[in-house]
Amino acid sequence: MTSRSAKRKKRNHEARIAKYKAFTDKLVEEQRLRYVESVRADLTRAEIVNQRCLQFVKALVAEFPDELTAQAGFFCTSPFHLDDPVPGEEHWWCKTKSGVIFDPTFEQFCSSGYYVEYRRDYHHVYRGKCMACGVENYDVADAPHKSTCSEECAQFIEDEYNRACSN
Repeated sequence: MTSRSAKRKKRNHEARIAKYKAFTDKLVEEQRLRYVESVRADLTRAEIVNQRCLQFVKALVAEFPDELTAQAGFFCTSPFHLDDPVPGEEHWWCKTKSGVIFDPTFEQFCSSGYYVEYRRDYHHVYRGKCMACGVENYDVADAPHKSTCSEECAQFIEDEYNRACSN
């Protein structure tokens, strides 16, 4: 690749990223306006985008369908957990056709990190709390939904239902 074409490619990439950032800024301001006026000015961008990754990603993909795709996965702050079934926080981000990551809600994280793409056959996602003991349940997304964390807790809940129904 010639130096001229490399520079043109870099300028095009920078222009696309600037376009995505401008649209993200618009989304942030739309969210800011949903708050009462007395709170609005004090909100940081991190507070506004926190827990809104899927919402922002869907809006960006809808606005730029030929350029961006949605990617589910995890944001991990440590390289030591990249191979764990739950390597970090569940997260969504955008990817360009060339595989470049654009994360419209990156500010919600306190540090830099790693993006781990979700693998349906391996990674575990949050499934809720156990009805019996309250422990948080994680399992592969395709697993049948369970409201308990173990056979013992399932038996406890069944016994409780049977006892309540017999009275």
